[in-house]
Amino acid sequence: MSKDVEEIASAYESWFGPPVTVIRGRTGAEPPPIGVVHRVPVGKELDDPVANVTLLGTLGASSAGVVQGLARELAFEVRGTLDEPAIRANAEALADLAEVPLRTGRAFAVHDLLTNLSLPAFPGFDTALLVDWDPVDGFTFLPPFENIGLLRVLPLLPSEVAHIEGFADRGEGYLSLVNRGMDEVDPTREPTL
Repeated sequence: MSKDVEEIASAYESWFGPPVTVIRGRTGAEPPPIGVVHRVPVGKELDDPVANVTLLGTLGASSAGVVQGLARELAFEVRGTLDEPAIRANAEALADLAEVPLRTGRAFAVHDLLTNLSLPAFPGFDTALLVDWDPVDGFTFLPPFENIGLLRVLPLLPSEVAHIEGFADRGEGYLSLVNRGMDEVDPTREPTL
């Protein structure tokens, strides 16, 4: 694992806390693979339905330049604890998604709608929006990693996509859904609208 990737893994741990495991990207992939960090719910979080979420985030997307003009990692959370096969399948799906700009030569941008998405933790969701992890104040990791931010890969249902597309600024559409009670981490949620 490169020094940059180790530092980004430490940045995740400093913000989201232990334990963190690193899932290495596929070997021999072209372009170079992007790894994924996995945070497991621990202790009392398992009994707290709000806190019991699993986080998966990329390791290396920020240095690979997958987001236009910004050093950003991509991540998503899902309610509950995933078993090992589900962790692996979701990590591979997230790494594949992060590698799309490297294969196509077209970087992602904040508030891009991603179609034909497949995240195993979110069956039935085939579209996602890229939003800042903290859409109000912005998100960057703690020093010395404050130059790296985090974008949420937010799976959306068709009616939620239509709602967001009705806004001139997709970020405002997203915040409208949050204000209406959208539970971003629930893969079984009903449409917010």
